[in-house]
Amino acid sequence: MQTTFFTSREDVIAGDRTGMALWRDQLFAFLTRNALPATSFFQIPDNRLIEIGRRVAI
Repeated sequence: MQTTFFTSREDVIAGDRTGMALWRDQLFAFLTRNALPATSFFQIPDNRLIEIGRRVAI
């Protein structure tokens, strides 16, 4: 119980930039939101986790 885990998380949203078609941006953002987080995969307990996040527009 002495270990603290630091992780990062990115919230992907569809932006206004042109690059890919809008539906592709939205599909990628949807799939990213529904993916299993790394903290669940590695079974890291919530009471020993510090998560730092940011929003990324694609």
